[in-house]
Order: sequence, then C-alpha cells, then structure tokens
Amino acid sequence: ITSFLLALAIAFGLWVFVITTVSPGSVETFYNIPVVREGESVLQERGLMITQVSSSTVNLTLSGTRKDLAKVNSSNITLKADLSRIYDPGVHRLEYSISWPGSVADNAFTVENKYPAYVTITVEKKVTKEIPVEIVWNGAVPSDFMSDKENVLLNYESIIIKGPSSVVEKISHAEVTVDLNDQRESLDQNYRITLCDKDHEPVNAELITVNTQEVNVKLTIHKVKEVPLVVTIVDGG
Repeated sequence: ITSFLLALAIAFGLWVFVITTVSPGSVETFYNIPVVREGESVLQERGLMITQVSSSTVNLTLSGTRKDLAKVNSSNITLKADLSRIYDPGVHRLEYSISWPGSVADNAFTVENKYPAYVTITVEKKVTKEIPVEIVWNGAVPSDFMSDKENVLLNYESIIIKGPSSVVEKISHAEVTVDLNDQRESLDQNYRITLCDKDHEPVNAELITVNTQEVNVKLTIHKVKEVPLVVTIVDGG
C-alpha cells in the first residue's frame, strides 16, 4: 500500500508539472505592448517627419509552454518598426519585428494573433518658413493718455517656423495680443505668440517648432499735456 501511494503521489506530481510547466498547448494574450519606432533620425536626414501613427501599441496572442509564457509580459516583449525604409511622403504600412527576452528561445512561441498586424504611419515633408509678427491691440489707453503705436519696438519682427508642409502652408503670421485697457504706463513686456492663418484664425501648431515662443513689446505711453487756452480780446475802439 505504501509503494502504491508513493507511486500515485509521484504520478500526480509529474502530471501537475506537465500541466503547469511544460504543457505545449498553453495560450495567452498580452495587451498594450509598445511599438518602438527606429530610424527617425534617418527620416529627418531625408527632410521628412511623422505626422500621424495609427497605433503605438499592439496586442499579441502567443501559444507555447507555460514555462516560457511565464517568462514574458507586456513590458519585456519588444516590437520594432523600421522607419528607415520610408523614402517619400505619404501613408506607409510597416510590419514590426517581435523579439523575446534573452532567457527565451527565438522559436519558443507561435504568434496566434497580433492586433493590429501592422502600423500605419503618415509622413510629410518638413519645411521651414519665415513669417511676420503682428500686434493685435485690445482696447485703448485712457482718454488723457497717448500710446505711440507707430514707434512700437519688437525684439522679433519675424519668426522662423518648421513643421509638416500641410500645416506650415496654412500659417501666414504670428500674433501677439496687447491689452491697452486702463494702461497708463509704458510697456516693456513679453507676450506669447499665436500662429494664425490669413483670416486671423489660430492654427493647430502641435507639430510646429518655432525659434521663440514669446515676443517682447516696448510701447511708450504718456499723459497728454494740457495746453492752456489763451483768449485775446481786441478792443475795437
């Protein structure tokens, strides 16, 4: 009886080991694995830039042994998309390579499903443009003060913008808004710029870089001098 029970325990242990460790029929899904984009510097050398990516993460369903599946997770599975294969502007479908941590063999898993199966990347030409800076005056100084707008000074009368051609073409100028309401002293301040189209509407400049985010405005404001009224009475006699 003792031998029988010992053999039964060993058999059960082996069965548990096979089921939990070396079972080849195990399947598991790993979610939100980041896709590493390689070769962006090559795109820049070609005068190109990424404007849109369909997805930055991937879900993978893998089959393999439980022992191997226990060694991987969403943070140590590596996905790479090679951007150096892109030479022209447009929409490109890129497949991504899959690799496991060093302790797992390259052929340890079968990829049962991957979603999405590829990454769609939109690329545009990166262009440079010089645009003027315009001041938008908000309100006016009090009636007994005067602002010398004709001689206003800007440290940047124009700025340089860089970005995708489709966005840069929409931008005609940069605006700074200066509030003159109840202003009685001369101005020497920095103001944030807003990139606008020809209709003075702000443009989404998320992908645009500029050589400055602020413009300094110097404006002289002074009180109007009162000139005494002189009345001369001429005696007609």
